[in-house]
Amino acid sequence: MQYNETKARMESMRKEFEDMLRRTEREGVEDCLEELASLGFFEAPASTRFHLNYDGGLMEHSLNVCKAALQLRKVM
Repeated sequence: MQYNETKARMESMRKEFEDMLRRTEREGVEDCLEELASLGFFEAPASTRFHLNYDGGLMEHSLNVCKAALQLRKVM
């Protein structure tokens, strides 16, 4: 994947992640997002050697888990 495609994909995932979190309408969401950004969450790999071990992998993993949980919720 080219740099611009990767950057655009990460920006898209970040927007999706932030939108999902904001939809919860929980108090402190903006503070949480600021803290995640300051800790490097959005750029971090999910692993150093295995699963999603590239920039943005942790965010992608978190989105995947959230989407799976929401799908399970629908059928329960």
